[in-house]
Amino acid sequence: MSAGTVAPTPGGRAALQQVAASGTDIYEVTARLESSGVSRGVAAAHGYESVFDFAHTITEQVPAEEMQASRQRHSGRNRVSLRASLIRMVVMLCGVILCATSLPQASEMAVFLMAASGWIVGQAVSASAWYAWGAGRRRDGMAAAGVVGLVLLVVSAIAAAVSGLPGLLVWVGVGAATPILLLLANGAVLVVAGVATAAICGISWFARNHYAWAPSALAPVGIPLAYAITAVAVLVAAVLLVREVRGARPRYVRGGARALIVALLQVLFQLVVLLQIFLGVGASEFGAVALAVMAAGALTDPLLTVQAMWTHRVSQRSDSWRRGRFQIGLLGVVIVVIVLVITAAAVLIVLSDPYRITLNEPAIVAAAVLCSAVICGTNILLRTGSRLSAMLFAALAELLVAITLFFPADEPSGFYAMAAMAALISLLALLVAAARFGHPTAW
Repeated sequence: MSAGTVAPTPGGRAALQQVAASGTDIYEVTARLESSGVSRGVAAAHGYESVFDFAHTITEQVPAEEMQASRQRHSGRNRVSLRASLIRMVVMLCGVILCATSLPQASEMAVFLMAASGWIVGQAVSASAWYAWGAGRRRDGMAAAGVVGLVLLVVSAIAAAVSGLPGLLVWVGVGAATPILLLLANGAVLVVAGVATAAICGISWFARNHYAWAPSALAPVGIPLAYAITAVAVLVAAVLLVREVRGARPRYVRGGARALIVALLQVLFQLVVLLQIFLGVGASEFGAVALAVMAAGALTDPLLTVQAMWTHRVSQRSDSWRRGRFQIGLLGVVIVVIVLVITAAAVLIVLSDPYRITLNEPAIVAAAVLCSAVICGTNILLRTGSRLSAMLFAALAELLVAITLFFPADEPSGFYAMAAMAALISLLALLVAAARFGHPTAW
């Protein structure tokens, strides 16, 4: 089978039946045919109204036991993926809590830069590993992640010494170690260790801030524990990396540097979005927006895994190509709406504190929804295999948010500008979800 033609020979039919047998359902078979160059015109040339009908005919010729075995394998992968996404969510949230509760006394901008550094390092290490991993070269990917992580750790150590902000090492250390641990370490152990550490550090933070229910004895424990756990995490990640790459000389994966640069640019554009909002709404109110980013980032991973499971379910139960695509795309839209609503609700809860007065609360909520939409849009594009599009989406969001800087956030015009940009970027995220998930290449 070549792009644009389908040979109606026994050999050609046999190859097509292999494609059908390796698919879990008619939707996946159709998607594979389309990605191989079988267009609607090609299908019509062989007597079929659509590629879907062509796939249906081929699939009917595959023995039922072969299709059932393929479906069972796919269902098993879905359960494993959901479990892995939940583990990633819990571990990442615990890492954020550990870092946030160990912050030293520093200016708001210094805190922002420390958190930004941790995010950049984490994304750089993750992108280095996953690019080669996706190409089937796991060992080379882990070697690349180790090199990138080591370089960034050294640079961060120098920056921490020069700036006098040792807390930077916690953010960067957690950012560098977490992606490697999630890939190579036992997930259950990570969850238990992460929850226990985050709980102690969190209670210690409340004790330091004189909350009556928090044991005062734990007040001095949190920050030293954060440094110790960070050091242990980095050490364990290094040991696992050495074990993974030993025995063979790692090789550079072609395109890895480009993938890393694209990933870093995407994160930088997102950080510029946050920085512009930070400068626009003020440091004290930005905490609620930061919570929105954390909530959106944590929620999208498991929800997008649920999206993949729903795609498999719909494809097995629906016999209409158009209706099936609509249902799959619709759930993608619903997922974005769920994340945006939860984000807005979380920010409203934070801002409802009776001991603080927030004059520009509507603008803060709009800013939080805006950031959440950026996270959703970029994550969907990354999940559906479009790194460059994710970077461009973040760049476009940055340009749109820049417009809001011309309007004071504590005045009605500031709210209208922020709300307009939030609505526009949210609409773009919804369109991305519908288009990407409703397209066969995303299956």
